[in-house]
Amino acid sequence: MTDLMTELVANFENDAPEHHPAVDRRAEKAVLIEMERPLVPLTSWIADAVAVFGMQGHAVQVMTPSSARLTHPLWALLSGPGARWVVTDPDRGHFDGVNGLPLEWDGTHGFIPKQHSNGTTTVSGFLDAPSSSSTHVLLELTVQHAVSEDLVLGGAAETVANTLAGTNPAGWSTNEPAAASWDRSALTKLCKKRAPRPSRLFVAGPHNARRPFVGSLNVRRTREAVIETLSLAIALQPHEDVPHDELMHTVELLTAERLIRTLVVKTVPGRTDLTYEPRWHGIPIPFGMAIGHAPVQEVGLEHALSAPVPGFRLGPEDRPTVWYPLNVTEAEGRSNSLQDLLQHLAPTS
Repeated sequence: MTDLMTELVANFENDAPEHHPAVDRRAEKAVLIEMERPLVPLTSWIADAVAVFGMQGHAVQVMTPSSARLTHPLWALLSGPGARWVVTDPDRGHFDGVNGLPLEWDGTHGFIPKQHSNGTTTVSGFLDAPSSSSTHVLLELTVQHAVSEDLVLGGAAETVANTLAGTNPAGWSTNEPAAASWDRSALTKLCKKRAPRPSRLFVAGPHNARRPFVGSLNVRRTREAVIETLSLAIALQPHEDVPHDELMHTVELLTAERLIRTLVVKTVPGRTDLTYEPRWHGIPIPFGMAIGHAPVQEVGLEHALSAPVPGFRLGPEDRPTVWYPLNVTEAEGRSNSLQDLLQHLAPTS
């Protein structure tokens, strides 16, 4: 997923106040937000604290009890740089909810990993097997639009959601929950109002979706184009295989609608409800990648099809897209294959 911390900071303009209502404890270069609830979303208060203190280069840390779960947007934020999920447990003390390292308070940097004479190790139970047999499909889709007064954003999100989950997004907002009804015109109007500053929005599917989904839509304006980046997590049903054919069909539709520049698909184990417990969830494994017509033109179709990963030509004859399946090797090999592919397509990727 993209660096949510950077994007939230980019939307903020004011100076940090002496006392922020979300902050419970401060260090010289970090702030701590305590959340005593069973499910913690990326609320407006947390998003505002990230923007306010990120401007000063402060780390933002969120503390929860070990019984709490995070929504996908907050988990993605706290998994990135400049943030930390601090878990407190009666038996295991404080530990990092993303990597399991035991933590201790530091007056300068807030909670930091403890250092042991034999190196750092995760707290007991953190590496236990997942409690869910579901899989999260993580999509990172980039769309490049020509600048136009008639441009309406959100079409790529609709295509992906309908093809892979069977429904439009149900809601959108600038933070969680995505309480506003899905409305492409409304979200476009907000992004135009914020321009030239970037906009970070959240989208979510209905509760009865065939496959639950949630994610973010980042919109930024350059001199030549408007760039949409959709970062979506889709939960498969337990024991359901990753839908390779549906993903290829999604790429075909996006190509026909001119809504794809690049797409990277990864998978990671997770809960069907797209929430995260403080335990090891594994590293996202590359599953596939596609490049749209414009990147294919930039590198040449012959070069695109001669990649170290065999590609499939999709879409209209005059606007081809290339899909590269990366799910045919072992997990480590998939990562190496993606790296080799990106190097081969370096002018594009």
